[in-house]
Formats: sequence, structure tokens, C-alpha cells
Amino acid sequence: MLGQNGNGGDGYVIKANGAVLENPYVADMGNDGIRIGTDAAGTNANSFQLIRPVCVANSRHGIYVNDDNTAANTDANAGLMLSPVCLLNAGDGIKIDRGFFNTIVNPLCESNTGTGLLFAGNSLRNIVFGGDVEANTAANIVLDSGATNNQIYGTDSTTAITDNGTGTIIFGRLVNK
Repeated sequence: MLGQNGNGGDGYVIKANGAVLENPYVADMGNDGIRIGTDAAGTNANSFQLIRPVCVANSRHGIYVNDDNTAANTDANAGLMLSPVCLLNAGDGIKIDRGFFNTIVNPLCESNTGTGLLFAGNSLRNIVFGGDVEANTAANIVLDSGATNNQIYGTDSTTAITDNGTGTIIFGRLVNK
């Protein structure tokens, strides 16, 4: 999917349980390449699967997981991202805000203007296995204050991981705490 000049929207938006996107290519969108959930209450985007998504040069984030900014609960949970590629996005490569229990396997997040892989303050118990996160402008891997019990295993980054969260488990990397 290639964005049209002047497009202000997202490429794909998942607003249903059990949605699967296999091999989506999303480039030049006016907002996010792939958006999981919405900012309004009532959306269920649980158990999503993104299989080998490629998100390039979008005006905000490559992949953005966030559902319901106003509630204590979230409905962007238990998702799987398998080998996501997020390059040259104007925001973050992958950003998880209100998303719980999601798994990311073998991400490549490179040359994004924001952070390559960002766990925002409302992310809880997400897991990353392997992958490569490097050459991002703001930072490579960041866990914000309020990010809780997230786990990162063997993910390569050319700089130390910035961990301002609580209960984080990190194996195989340097950490700035």
C-alpha cells in the first residue's frame, strides 16, 4: 500500500479481534503505517497477528499499538508481530503504548526519526525476542517511566537500552537505568 500525496491517514487500522495481516507493505502514509486499536473506548483489537510487515517512510510511526487512552484497561493485547521491518518513519519504528502481553519476534527497526522500539508509559508485559534496532535518531530502544514488566531477549542495538520502566527483564544488552 503506497500513500497518496496529501494523505493524512493510517495505512492499515486493526479494530477487531483475531485480525491477521500477512506480508503487508505500507509506505508514505500521512500518519501510521499500521495502527492497532483506536483512541476511543470500545475497540477490541486483541490477538492480532502481523506476519512480516514492512512499514517504510510513514509520517508518524511504522507500527503503533495503542487502544483507549482514557481507560485503565486496554484492548490491544496478546498480539504477535513476526519479523516486522520499520524503516525511515518520521516517528518511532514500533511504539507500544496501551498494549499488554504482545510478542515481537525478530524486529528490524532502523533509521527512524524517533525511537526504533518504544515501550511507552502504559505498556505492560510485552516481550521482544531477537532482532536488530539501530541507527534511529532519537534512540534505539526505550522503556518509558510507567512501562511495566516488559521483557527483551537478545535484541541487538548499537547503543544501550534506556530503561525508565519498572520490572523490566533484559538479557544480552547494556542498559542505561
